[in-house]
Amino acid sequence: MTPFKHTLQQDDPITILIIIYIFVDNFIKQILQSISLAIERPGKNHPPIKTYNLSIAELVSLAIFRFFTGHRNWKDFYKHLKTYHSQNFPNLPTYENFIESMNKLSSLATILLRRFMNIFQKMTVKEKLKFTNGSRLKVCEIKREFSHKVYFGLASKSKSTMGWFYGFKLHIICNELMQILNLKITTATTNERKALEMMWGNIFGTIVANAGYVGRGWKRKQENLENFYSLGFGQI
Repeated sequence: MTPFKHTLQQDDPITILIIIYIFVDNFIKQILQSISLAIERPGKNHPPIKTYNLSIAELVSLAIFRFFTGHRNWKDFYKHLKTYHSQNFPNLPTYENFIESMNKLSSLATILLRRFMNIFQKMTVKEKLKFTNGSRLKVCEIKREFSHKVYFGLASKSKSTMGWFYGFKLHIICNELMQILNLKITTATTNERKALEMMWGNIFGTIVANAGYVGRGWKRKQENLENFYSLGFGQI
């Protein structure tokens, strides 16, 4: 990424991008220092990793920056970069290579997200309300469930308030600032209460959920949970 010749201003897109890049770059350097001894050297059984025009820090920064620009898909976001940020990223690869490199960031993105959640958990006051809910993650239209190959054997069919879908479920606990404290991706048939039990290990305080989380024997589980402060149920 070329140096930014820009005056920092609050709520300015360039300012946001610079802040994201500084944080991500420092974070990646810490990761590389901690795992440097475990990295395999290139050889016959471990060929060199393909290099891209953009560094890992630049790619991760752009992946996060997309959610600040409001673009709902990678194609529109790529056009935005070509139009407004070509000077900052003169080595921006073709769209196909850009998408390929983004898809390979999933492992690093998981580590980064976990770090963010740990920070948010420490910053969140125990007495403040937390909120939980589940959302469907469709991998394809329901009519293509028998021909879908990418997640065959992993995705499942289930029904939500919006009808039948084929895919997974995303379960999230967040604080009042909408900062994610924990999350789980489960099969579409996983019960909300079971998913909540999988997430609340380090979450203390009152959790507000909809009526779908109320069930028989639930109160007894809540009382037997040693590291749980209190659990409240109500309509969101």
